[in-house]
Amino acid sequence: MPDCLAMRPPRPRVALLALLAAVLAAPPAALAETPHLVRVDAARVLRPLRHFWRSTGFCPPLPHNQADQYDLSWDQQLNLAYIGAVLMVALSRSGHIGCWTSSQSGDHLSRA
Repeated sequence: MPDCLAMRPPRPRVALLALLAAVLAAPPAALAETPHLVRVDAARVLRPLRHFWRSTGFCPPLPHNQADQYDLSWDQQLNLAYIGAVLMVALSRSGHIGCWTSSQSGDHLSRA
């Protein structure tokens, strides 16, 4: 047997497998969190809701009273699959979603 193989310490496979089993058996941290209850009173207005979101491109074309035809179309299903599969940051930087921003007054959306 060569000297270099005789000097190598034994591999701690059992300890590594035990550690891996313990990590995989542990419950995820998200499941251990305490649930929160949120109550909303939509009967009264406290203050105006300023725009904090960006458009997802989900607005159907005119006429809006036929939005169901657009929402259920194959093209829109592909759009939603794309939006769900790509990070919001990537979409905002590429211009596919972040091209609409709220105006200074917050009354409507304007093209950026």
